[in-house]
Amino acid sequence: MQGLAIGLSNAMILVLLTTPLIVDCVLALGDEDYRQAFHDRIAHTITAQSQRGFSLDLRLKKLVAKIQRSMRQ
Repeated sequence: MQGLAIGLSNAMILVLLTTPLIVDCVLALGDEDYRQAFHDRIAHTITAQSQRGFSLDLRLKKLVAKIQRSMRQ
């Protein structure tokens, strides 16, 4: 946040701050086979397509609710 606050007052700094993000996104869009960004290529990670998402947020919400219920009893 501090970097963006500084960058908003100076356009050149803002361009330098956003360049890595833009390059990463362009590489992901340009990769026809695996749709991997630069950081994915370096870390050798892949994404798996699924019809329905994992719904991690819903699972965490249920887990927190279950913990809260058990603490009240």
